[in-house]
Amino acid sequence: SELQKVRLVESLSHATCEPLSCNQRQGTGFRSQGSADYKGAMTDSIPIRTEWGTAPSLDDIAAMAREALDTLEEPFRTHAKAVAIKVEDFADDETLETMKIENPYELTGLYYGVALTLEMHSAPSQIPPMVWLYRMPIIDEWAASEGIALEELVAHVVIHELGHHFGWSDEEMDVMQED
Repeated sequence: SELQKVRLVESLSHATCEPLSCNQRQGTGFRSQGSADYKGAMTDSIPIRTEWGTAPSLDDIAAMAREALDTLEEPFRTHAKAVAIKVEDFADDETLETMKIENPYELTGLYYGVALTLEMHSAPSQIPPMVWLYRMPIIDEWAASEGIALEELVAHVVIHELGHHFGWSDEEMDVMQED
């Protein structure tokens, strides 16, 4: 219903970065510095190397998705908890071929299952609802984005895919995000 869509949009607005966790991330030193300008010989003052750590793992992305689900308001949180979250590096070849996607970096997430609006109580679906997140395309999109935390991007992708679980089209979700 229209009221449920409004409540989900309001709930989703809280599913991104909370002020405290944003402030904590700002203290890590990972801020955009614009462009780097290297002049002079390699023997001129050598910049101190920053420790970057490792790339987020499949488990890290899954934890970010679970955190996003935990921030949803009811009744969306309860319905969302019934959806399995699976994380892979990329979509498999069969999925890409079925969706007519040539570049595997173009697919960051996918909903698999029957939308709640189509589910029949008298004949429940035998397909368990599932959201697939694709780690490498998400990291690639994050690297190309300025001013967005990886946790926010993961939350955006998982919640977009959950929108399909609730029976909403991409076009309907685009309109809701604009409001």
